[in-house]
Amino acid sequence: MDGITTKIARRKLLLAVKTAVLDTGELNLYQNDYTPNSETVLADMTVADFSGYGAAAIADWNDPATEPDGRAVVTSTMCVFASTGPTIQNTIFGWWLTDTDGLLVGAGRFDNPISMADLGDQMLAVVEYYSDGSLTIELV
Repeated sequence: MDGITTKIARRKLLLAVKTAVLDTGELNLYQNDYTPNSETVLADMTVADFSGYGAAAIADWNDPATEPDGRAVVTSTMCVFASTGPTIQNTIFGWWLTDTDGLLVGAGRFDNPISMADLGDQMLAVVEYYSDGSLTIELV
């Protein structure tokens, strides 16, 4: 017989994950034409190296909230990636998130590749981690 978890329990469990795993993690971008899957490892993705690139440290996440579908969610602070010029250009296919120990938490592929080539090209992103283990990125 299947059971349920309460909204309070989902938020409390997600708060524990946030504190133990997600706080001080990093969001990275990759430039190879790759689609992550459940067997993905860091070596599968080629880190971006466009002019001005650096991983976005996520020092803080919002406290858990409950979505209309009942899942708890934590949302990262804004991550900013900006190109400082055309010296090194990349087409960005996706992203990955590592935890405080540098272990891969999850990864995803953008619906459409994003060009980071010219001075002023930028990407603003917010990561959402859900109590069911799903992970999304919202481009702002």
